[in-house]
Amino acid sequence: MFELSEEEKLIEGNADAVKTSIQYYRDEFVDIVDKLQQQSFEAVEILKSSITNDIASRKTQCAHYYNQLKSLNNGVETDTVDETTAFIGLTKSRALLLRTRMSLKDIDGRYRRGIFFSACVNICI
Repeated sequence: MFELSEEEKLIEGNADAVKTSIQYYRDEFVDIVDKLQQQSFEAVEILKSSITNDIASRKTQCAHYYNQLKSLNNGVETDTVDETTAFIGLTKSRALLLRTRMSLKDIDGRYRRGIFFSACVNICI
């Protein structure tokens, strides 16, 4: 058959080298994307954990407020309570209700949207 000329051998060698370089950079790119994906997954887990812990803390706080309100209610519900004690109980109850409402409103406003991902990719060719 035909023998390849020096120029053809050079071109074939160059083409093989380019293909090897492309494969190398493809592998590097995949490694970078894999690392970015792993870091993103870890960040999402940290965010989820933080939000979950905050909600649990606020639920505990609301339960504590509820127990305080219940205790105040039981204290002022008896017939032996004078007007001054009843007024103090009412004032404390209002303050607890306000704190509870503020905490619940904060939870509702802060976490109702959830966790979302939005891909913003700009590709220039």
